[in-house]
Formats: sequence, C-alpha cells, structure tokens
Amino acid sequence: MISQWNEQQLRVTAEQLARLERALAGLKAEVYPKSPERFFLMAEAYVDEICKLRQEIDEFIGLTLV
Repeated sequence: MISQWNEQQLRVTAEQLARLERALAGLKAEVYPKSPERFFLMAEAYVDEICKLRQEIDEFIGLTLV
C-alpha cells in the first residue's frame, strides 16, 4: 500500500520513472521519424507505466489530497 511507503521506496520509484521517460524519449528519437504510427503503438506500454508510477508518487507525496 502506498500510504506505507518510505523515502527509499519513493526514491526507487522516481528512478524507475526517470528510466522509463528516458527510454520513451529514445524510442521517440529512433522510431517516430521513420513511422509515427509504429511509435504510438510501441509507446503505449511505456506511457501506461509512466502514468502509473506518477500516480503512485503523487499519492505518496499527498498531491492527490490537494
């Protein structure tokens, strides 16, 4: 449960988020110029996971309470 997270778990999740964002940027640089349609198909899983991690971080820091 996210409410029981600690700072270490927050840091690890933030690092995972950063890695996914870098991977998505790399995918965009490599695939999008050749085939935007293929990029959007390939990017979907990255975007879903990025949104999930951002939501978890937002819940931990209390952003969802504001």
